Amino acid sequence: MGDSGEQEKDTTGKDEQSTYPALGVVFAGVGVVFMITMDSAALGLPFIALGIAFLAMGISARKKPTDAPDDDGPPRT
Repeated sequence: MGDSGEQEKDTTGKDEQSTYPALGVVFAGVGVVFMITMDSAALGLPFIALGIAFLAMGISARKKPTDAPDDDGPPRT
C-alpha cells in the first residue's frame, strides 16, 4: 500500500515464456492419459493438440531476440 521504494517486477518477461512449455507438457500428458483410459481415443486428441500448441509457443518465444541487452551498464573491461 505504501511507497516502500521497491519497484514492481515486469510480469510479461521470461517468466511467462517459461510457462508455455510446462503447460504444453501437462496438456499433452493429460491427452495421453485420456486416450489410454477412456473408451474413445478422440477425447485425448484436443488435449494433445493444446499441448503441442503450447510447446510451440514456448519454443518460439525463446528463439526471439531481445531488443535490449540484458546488461544496461557500460561494457566491462
